[in-house]
Amino acid sequence: MNDFIDEYRVRVKRDKLTKRKLVEEWCFEDKLHNPDGPAIITYDRDNGKIESKEWFIDGLCHRENGPRVIGYNPITGKISSKNWGRHGVEHREKKPSYIEYDHDGQILTQEWRKNGVLEREDGPAIIEYEPKTGVTTREEWYKMDRLHRIDGPALTHRDCETGNIFKQDHYRAGITFDPKSRKPSLG
Repeated sequence: MNDFIDEYRVRVKRDKLTKRKLVEEWCFEDKLHNPDGPAIITYDRDNGKIESKEWFIDGLCHRENGPRVIGYNPITGKISSKNWGRHGVEHREKKPSYIEYDHDGQILTQEWRKNGVLEREDGPAIIEYEPKTGVTTREEWYKMDRLHRIDGPALTHRDCETGNIFKQDHYRAGITFDPKSRKPSLG
């Protein structure tokens, strides 16, 4: 008799009417876990195409050499988002930890997180783009999850067609301030 039984289980949830697969989960010892591929795959209810793949190790969303979550457009099948992280925390060194794409594959949003915290030393931690024009429409600078920038505005909005700046706000440690007086703004 074997005292050690290694048991992988694959749980499948199906649509009651169509019997189409909705979710597939790989588990080991009742934790989401699959060292060889995604531990969760979700499918579109209407067409059965993959909506997302999520990698887990020992119950934590984790992947060493690639995004830990990949979202797909269920109509086109193209990638709609990528999210990097390890040990259950969003994280990526010197590159965006989250990228969102439009239906043509153009980047809409990039976010930089270190150990789950919005932060980027050499640029904005959140950037939004207008895919048709390529214009950067919004930039947000963060340090330790708070809007923060010493040498300029922490929040910038641009016109999606011309790229002209129409709004800028200055923040230090999450508090808005007037750059001329160098004092906190009162609203």
